[in-house]
Amino acid sequence: MVNLVTRQDRDLVSRAIALLSEYSRNRDMIDIGAYRAGTNAELDVAVRAMPAINRFLRQDMEEAFTREQAMETLRAALGSANTNASKS
Repeated sequence: MVNLVTRQDRDLVSRAIALLSEYSRNRDMIDIGAYRAGTNAELDVAVRAMPAINRFLRQDMEEAFTREQAMETLRAALGSANTNASKS
């Protein structure tokens, strides 16, 4: 199974899962407005990444992507969240 994907792809997917998990654990606080940006750097990245991650996960039935295209789209989604962090 390990030979099916590269180490970089496994790391990328693990990072996406970690951000989804961080967001999920804190969703109630975010939804009621109790979370203040800047108090948890990892959660800040997760909040910024969620729109792009959700777009990635909601592929239309008529859309088709290669594994490479999918990994690049996910990489861009996570990269944009980290890029925005360095601009704040």
